[in-house]
Amino acid sequence: MSTPSAPLPFAAVGLRFGRNALLWLKSRYQTRAVELALVCDRDAELARKIGEEFGVPWTTDLDAVLAAPIPVVALFTPPAGRAALVSRCLRAGKDVMTTKPFETDSAATAAVLAEARQLGRIIASNSPQPGLAPDLRQFKDWQTAFGLGRPVALRADATGPYFEQADGSWYDDPKRCPAAPLFRIAIYLIHDAISLLGPVEQVFVTTSRIRTGRPTPDQGVLTLRHRDGALSAITASLCVKDGQSWRNALVINYENGTATRNLGGDPAPDGANLRLITAAPGGAPQIAATARLHPVWSGEYDWESFAAAIHERRPLDETFATTALEGVRVIEAMALSEQTGQPVSL
Repeated sequence: MSTPSAPLPFAAVGLRFGRNALLWLKSRYQTRAVELALVCDRDAELARKIGEEFGVPWTTDLDAVLAAPIPVVALFTPPAGRAALVSRCLRAGKDVMTTKPFETDSAATAAVLAEARQLGRIIASNSPQPGLAPDLRQFKDWQTAFGLGRPVALRADATGPYFEQADGSWYDDPKRCPAAPLFRIAIYLIHDAISLLGPVEQVFVTTSRIRTGRPTPDQGVLTLRHRDGALSAITASLCVKDGQSWRNALVINYENGTATRNLGGDPAPDGANLRLITAAPGGAPQIAATARLHPVWSGEYDWESFAAAIHERRPLDETFATTALEGVRVIEAMALSEQTGQPVSL
């Protein structure tokens, strides 16, 4: 067995998006917790190219990956049907890091999470993360320390400059990519809303097409009613070029204060990405606390914690499992709401 100081070898499967994750591993995370050992994609030319780029063997055969003496699979395939691939990895004795969105089918998601528990294997993703991401944990700490009361409303947005044409990929398919901009770039915010405001009881989606060459929309607004009456409004647009792409800006209103993330530019002039505003004794607003985002925050791949969980053989993280399953249920409701134009109850 590897020691905690030894990097865990892993195989990357699904390289169209996976290449980005591998580049981030080298440039953004700079961790020695894991080490790329093999790459796999059904496209032989792509697999060869990425293998040569990263200096590792390549294959087009998932069975070869599962038979290799490599303890971890990083699965970057499209979300629809991913649970079945995760299951194959688990049954081969692999722990799995994967990416957002986890799946599109809640029954398949629940089944593979149950299988991971039964087999004693670990699944993690960039969103939701196991446990609670540091920025969300900061909000929870402020809620307690400043007596903010319960959260009552959340507003969040994700934007980016996309100039796309139809290419026959799953991005063009409303069944595999429901409410496309929300599904593609705002899934982090959906998980954040669930983590901060709790389970969802109603979902409503509005979408539009501004300039995309795809048959799927490029703008969307998602409204969530949480079980305790709190409301979330999440906006995603693929039509915005302002130098602040994918910043995942967020405002959360509590009964006695307001916390924000990535508002007023990223990074903010004073370097503080998280802020808490409360009422001063005279009633005027005041900045009660500020904080900077940690290197690994909500939506990032926490390779260090993932490797530690494997070395220590921890059980499947239940916060991750609960949020992931709730997120997929919201995705299913998003798809139905987009089709019908009506709110959908969970």
